[in-house]
Amino acid sequence: MVGKLSGKVCMNMSEADIVNEIVDDILLKINPNILDVAKYPVGLDSRVKVITSMLSSGTQGVTKIGIYGMGGVGKTTLAKALYNQLLQGNFQGFSFLANVRETSGTTIGITSLQQQLINDVLKSKTIVQVHNVDQGTSIIRARISLIKVLVVIDDLEHHKQYESLVEPFDSGSLVIITTRHEELLDSVEVEPRYRFMVNELDNAESLTLFTRHAFRNTKPNKTLMVLTKEILRHAGGLPLALEVFGSYLYKRPEIGWQYFVEKLRQRITNSTIQQRLVISLDALESDDPMLKKMFLDIACFFIGRIKEDVVNIMETYYLYADHNIDILRKRSLLTINSKNQIGMHDLLRDIGREVSCNNSPDEPGKHSRLWASKDVFNVLKNHKGTEAIEGIIYNFDCMDTFSNLSFATEAFKRMSKLRFLHLSYLNITGSFEQKLEDLRWLQWYWCPLKYFPSEFHPQKLVVLELHGSTMTEMCLLKVFEKL
Repeated sequence: MVGKLSGKVCMNMSEADIVNEIVDDILLKINPNILDVAKYPVGLDSRVKVITSMLSSGTQGVTKIGIYGMGGVGKTTLAKALYNQLLQGNFQGFSFLANVRETSGTTIGITSLQQQLINDVLKSKTIVQVHNVDQGTSIIRARISLIKVLVVIDDLEHHKQYESLVEPFDSGSLVIITTRHEELLDSVEVEPRYRFMVNELDNAESLTLFTRHAFRNTKPNKTLMVLTKEILRHAGGLPLALEVFGSYLYKRPEIGWQYFVEKLRQRITNSTIQQRLVISLDALESDDPMLKKMFLDIACFFIGRIKEDVVNIMETYYLYADHNIDILRKRSLLTINSKNQIGMHDLLRDIGREVSCNNSPDEPGKHSRLWASKDVFNVLKNHKGTEAIEGIIYNFDCMDTFSNLSFATEAFKRMSKLRFLHLSYLNITGSFEQKLEDLRWLQWYWCPLKYFPSEFHPQKLVVLELHGSTMTEMCLLKVFEKL
């Protein structure tokens, strides 16, 4: 029987990493609710013990724990570790709602979180569908209010997000909230005795976390240890910076370390987190400019998307897209979760989006990527697009966002480098001649055109998606040779 098993590929992995991966696999089989916390969980045990000690006295009703601190300091990582520890408790249902701030930016986002909460807790064979916020709230009130639950609401930003997700749960339930804003804990009534501020790592913890990412099982020489001290000073105890810096420098030659530190010296003019991390983005460009472009595409457009879908889109423009996404993951610049969705830390996402503004934050027509509805509307309505724009992808959250709107093809005239375009519920009128010629991926939901006009010649188009289209005829072979 054993001889028929395929086994597990462990090439280029240290013994410690192999053991950790095997343990994680076993834990997932024993308890599928267990979350992957961190590759190197430095400093977590002591912090988890402090928080669990808050609960030792026992309380009546629903207990709320607030974990707060600056971005990148490890709030989510701590919440995952705490969640795993508390899974052993006497709870009837469990749910970890990740990235609430990012996910709940639209109405569909909030309903998806409600649907996840309901299905996580109920674990029924038939998936409960939630179509709007009010319906989700009613289902939570009717079907979960009598269940003792453990729920984590990660990265809460507004009180309304909380109200949509938390109804009065059964006595003994525990709700853990992570947020950047301590004052938000007042509005959701987290008692001061149940609040925990996550501080930066101390010197010893910082050294441990960085060296594990940068050296793994190898022993550094004296020169690299001297450079390490300066890197730690720039990282300022921020786990995200330590992980990103260390992952980038792993297996780099000594000259690469010296160049990296020199860049840090030039770039860091203040202590902001963005300034500490942007050096890694610059390093991407020096290694391979396409890696940086891919990072920016993902930061602006593809967070939360299934990896295979993103690869299919990326391969219309980039070579070895799958491999390069894996490189970005190994450098801690993005993550792939158990559902194979691409994720990214908020700070890294914000840096990517800031860089995509091309130092013109108030002039969206000069940005390299457009993802916000107000910017898309502004550029298309007022014909402000320039050759700087490489992608327009907006995840429209409801039919009436751009419903019945019409824009002229002239709005795209100067967008000669446009690679990716997603449109929904809108019409485009006018001549397509000499427009959208560099387009590689076009997704046009509910396209109102009956056919593409003969002058529409995107010779490089690889992927065409027309969900809900009213088209009645199309000449594919002549116009779309690479489709």
